[in-house]
Amino acid sequence: MILFLFLGVWRYSFSIHSSSKNEIASLNGTKQAVEGMIKNNPEISQKNQQFVLEVDKTGKKRYFGNLLVFADMYPKLSYGDKLTLDCKLNTPEPIEDFSYDKYLAMKNIFSVCYYPKIETLSNNNGIKILSQIYKIKNNFKKSINQNLGEPSSQIVNAMILGDKKFLSDEIQLKFSKAGLSHIIAISGMHIGVFIIGLGLLFFFFGFSRNISFYLIISFLVFYNILIGFPASALRASFMGILILYAFKIGRLNKIYNSIVLAASMLVLINPMLIRYDLGFIFSFSALLGIVYFYPIISSNFKAVNNKFLKYSRDIIIVSISAQIFILPLIIKNFGVLSLVSPLVNLFVVWTLPFILVGVVSAFILSLIFPVQGFYLFLPVKFLISYILLTVDFFLNIPFSSFELKDISNYYFVFYYLTLFSYIIYRNIIKSKEIPGNKI
Repeated sequence: MILFLFLGVWRYSFSIHSSSKNEIASLNGTKQAVEGMIKNNPEISQKNQQFVLEVDKTGKKRYFGNLLVFADMYPKLSYGDKLTLDCKLNTPEPIEDFSYDKYLAMKNIFSVCYYPKIETLSNNNGIKILSQIYKIKNNFKKSINQNLGEPSSQIVNAMILGDKKFLSDEIQLKFSKAGLSHIIAISGMHIGVFIIGLGLLFFFFGFSRNISFYLIISFLVFYNILIGFPASALRASFMGILILYAFKIGRLNKIYNSIVLAASMLVLINPMLIRYDLGFIFSFSALLGIVYFYPIISSNFKAVNNKFLKYSRDIIIVSISAQIFILPLIIKNFGVLSLVSPLVNLFVVWTLPFILVGVVSAFILSLIFPVQGFYLFLPVKFLISYILLTVDFFLNIPFSSFELKDISNYYFVFYYLTLFSYIIYRNIIKSKEIPGNKI
């Protein structure tokens, strides 16, 4: 334990930013002519387009580093474009209670540029395969926007592509109050649906276990590139690969080992995730809640033979188990406590596989039958409308949610100490019940 603590501190020390005279951040506070290449797919919002510029030089001097740029809507820019920007370089600063500077530091960004004068020097300078993946993403998004319309397109873009730029504050607040934030964010549920769906598809077409394993891994890599490697998707993908590998070699997968290994690998790659990435924290906290509390809660319910009742019971228990662990995080970060979350999840979660499969299928078919695109997306639009109606129905119930502000951190510390103490107590009791075990 002491060795791993030392190694953790040693690894974290490398993630602490130390400014260099040749780094672009050393010029913060000055106006510069910056040259570089766009290293990601620009994110388009209602007001601007955002991208990260990998700096080559400033003026006649060589510099390095990443520059976050907020630019006007036009001209439209793409990954691999080489640009010259005339702008003032700014140091990122916290925004109210949000450590925006630390969030950007986690992505190795220490300079920001707002609405510069842009000159395009050349195009298509990036990695070719990445350019093609981003083109697929842009065409996918365009098809969703054209055939679904708002607000369905906003929700589907958030669900599948992790793009919340156009998602209104009203919809985000509604889903937060209903305890459905995980639906409009890339989570383990989304990755699980894709893995199971692809596994069944490859089995149907007669692919061997080995070929299916590598094809699913290839898809997961492609999908994570498509959505920008969010921590929750990486966690789910990594654990999915471990489970698939165990299945491939005919071994059992232990969920506790998979969680620890997935978390350790992600934190090893980027130690700042555990402090500044809410997606990482929420994802692992919800999973730990399910792993530790689902068995405890379900053991207090009698087994049922009816499939619908069993499904209903499991959804409610899973929702409650996840909420137990992430409740303080939700209150701390969003100031909302939902009392109807288990019931809303019961009525909504079943739609997610149909929406994911329906959108992908509709997009592929719309490439073959472009005129019928609107009709191909109709089932998805119906399901999104159903979700919105369900959310509105439950939120209209009195006392369905409460806003909680300015709660002391000491309450949260006490809450988690109590949880961990209970888990340790349960494990001790469980160990004593095993014949031959001595504590």
